[in-house]
Amino acid sequence: MDDDAYFGEFLSKHQDVDGIFAITDMLAAKYIERAGRQGIRVPEDAKVIGYDGIQDHPYFHPVLSTIRQPVEEMARMTIRLLYKKIEGKTLDQQVYRLPVIFRQGETT
Repeated sequence: MDDDAYFGEFLSKHQDVDGIFAITDMLAAKYIERAGRQGIRVPEDAKVIGYDGIQDHPYFHPVLSTIRQPVEEMARMTIRLLYKKIEGKTLDQQVYRLPVIFRQGETT
């Protein structure tokens, strides 16, 4: 199912939704565009938050509220852990937490 068909089905089944938390900023942007075609105003009718920070710049309109992930630090940590595993070292822990940042935009 393509994105347009997915959003069409979603919007017809869930007309009363007043908030969307999308797994990526791109899906959030696609929801905003598709919802707008059906007369749903963001943020007046539905608030939207993306999750990755890719659309976190002033040229995206409306400026998307997003959870920004520290992608570069995630990559560096992954490489460090991979080198440790290759060297046969045991990892200190199983869960590594890196802070994320909420960036307020115009969609919430």
